[in-house]
Amino acid sequence: MRKFRPLSSLLIVLILCLNFSGITSAHPLRESQASAAELLRWSSAPDLPDANLQKLLEQSVAGLAGDWALAVKKLDTGQMAMVRGNERFVAASLYKLDVLLAVASLHAQGKLNYDDTITAILDDDIEDYANGDPGIDPGTVLTVQRTAELMIDESNNTAAAMLIRTVGGQNAVNSTLQDYGLGHTIYDPNNDNLTSSGDMMRYFEMLYSARLVDADESKWMLDILLRQELNFLIPANLPDNVPVAHKTGNLPNLMHDAGIVYSPGGPYAIVVLAQNLDSEDTARAMTPQISQAVYDYFNKNNYQPQRTFPQTGHTVSGQFLKFWNTWGGLSEFGYPLTEAMTEDGMQVQYFERARFEWHPHDAPYPVQLTLLGSQVVATHGYLTAAAAPSHADDSQFFAATGHNVNKSFLTYWRNHGGLTVFGYPITERFEEVNPSNGRKYIVQYFERARFELHNEGSDDPYVLLGSLGSEELQSRHQTQQQDTIDSLFEQVTQIGAI
Repeated sequence: MRKFRPLSSLLIVLILCLNFSGITSAHPLRESQASAAELLRWSSAPDLPDANLQKLLEQSVAGLAGDWALAVKKLDTGQMAMVRGNERFVAASLYKLDVLLAVASLHAQGKLNYDDTITAILDDDIEDYANGDPGIDPGTVLTVQRTAELMIDESNNTAAAMLIRTVGGQNAVNSTLQDYGLGHTIYDPNNDNLTSSGDMMRYFEMLYSARLVDADESKWMLDILLRQELNFLIPANLPDNVPVAHKTGNLPNLMHDAGIVYSPGGPYAIVVLAQNLDSEDTARAMTPQISQAVYDYFNKNNYQPQRTFPQTGHTVSGQFLKFWNTWGGLSEFGYPLTEAMTEDGMQVQYFERARFEWHPHDAPYPVQLTLLGSQVVATHGYLTAAAAPSHADDSQFFAATGHNVNKSFLTYWRNHGGLTVFGYPITERFEEVNPSNGRKYIVQYFERARFELHNEGSDDPYVLLGSLGSEELQSRHQTQQQDTIDSLFEQVTQIGAI
């Protein structure tokens, strides 16, 4: 672990000289430039136990010295397997993921800002001084942001102690873990910090799908984890351009790594825990091999997922299912209403709230959503003229279309897909009678969606998406029926004229 001190001008010169002389860090940063904003998704696939993946994991640790626990889940297809997934292991520095989550939770509550400062005290440094490797000198002043970066990317123990003190200590960290159902994970510095490979897999699954606190906080955590400097385990044998967001942990005879690999074949969470080792060299050698085997499994096998929904009797498969799984699932798109079919010269599939389109040559987004919101607004002639910008704190003005989004609609837009899923707002809020149930709601149209403010069964209004996919399908069906009737009438008229 490196000691953190402000750099003197002489030290800066020495570092520049070392860099230009070709000397590199023992744990170089990876080449991938992907950002959290690009990688964040809004849901993950349900668990789908994979017998072949299970066999691969079991064989990879069979006969190895020490205790090993593994957990892997393909986040866009659900393929999953675990070895000793629910057994508690000593967490080592993986506990710093718990602290990171507690910091993000406080920030979301408005009780902490990332540019707030923390002053290191001697008690923060006790663990590192005991190890003969003091991490941050007492009296050093750092922002919360920089302290979190040091804690994760360099695994700085003193930075972790500073943040634990800031968030309220052991009880605050454990309370946050309970909020997210991580039942095998506990922060207990007086004994052992514990976790399980299954809990760590769920942690990263929730992070991947913007469910750790909210989308903004998930993005903040993911950005830090993508800049990890200790890359000698899970990423070691993977291509340098593959983004990996992860955290290591090691103690004598113990070595862990856990994170998300954003592979070309799709993203997956992977956790490798190893303790009671005869030698840490075993984990240094085997964890990269296990990681590479999982990477090859997901990238060399042309697995096409498929799921039939008994609620409607229709099947979703391939890229449409991967998109449904990771960009919102049931809450965003609803159930499938048709099979995949050819319409308007392309492959499409209808869902209750959306229509998927297949554009195979439009990488990296071959699956796109029909602009159903725009179609409805144009059909009904709703007012789309630009509005004056609102200056309310809970409002955002979108200059691209000249409309404001505020309050609960803005929160929903930000936390469920934003521009990628819903597009820009194309109207202001107004009241509209819902064509499905005849009730009047406050609504707002976006390019691909209609937001509706409901209050059925709740004291607090909540946002639901309008059934634009269902309405579009019904409209097309009625149009086709009318075209058939008109054609038959024309034929009868012609026969009568003969």
